[in-house]
Amino acid sequence: MKQTKLLHPNNVDNESARIANKYIGFGKGQFRRHTSILIKVENGKKIIRKAKGNPGIKEFKHSHVGLSYESYAELGIRPTDNANVEVRRANFLDSYLYRLSHPDSDIRNQQITITIAALFSIVSLFF
Repeated sequence: MKQTKLLHPNNVDNESARIANKYIGFGKGQFRRHTSILIKVENGKKIIRKAKGNPGIKEFKHSHVGLSYESYAELGIRPTDNANVEVRRANFLDSYLYRLSHPDSDIRNQQITITIAALFSIVSLFF
């Protein structure tokens, strides 16, 4: 799904992205509510957010994505810019690599700790 404009709705938290309601559902090419989606901008930066539908904003069109100001800062663009973005479902590897390279050190350290604990548990099965 190609998006051409990013909006800033008032009720978007930092962990979610608002997309048009026609993309929320159970059909092909649709996202379930709270599914992790990868938002990639043409400058190469990407973020992972939870998909939520349109809360009833009149100027919200099918080609719009609503993000928070923190998401704009993480993508390296301004809220007034029109940017071409790619929105798709994030798989496990996308989520894992995103959390390993997250700008917040708490999230990075948490992912590293989980990885080390998983490796130790796998090794402990054999010894």
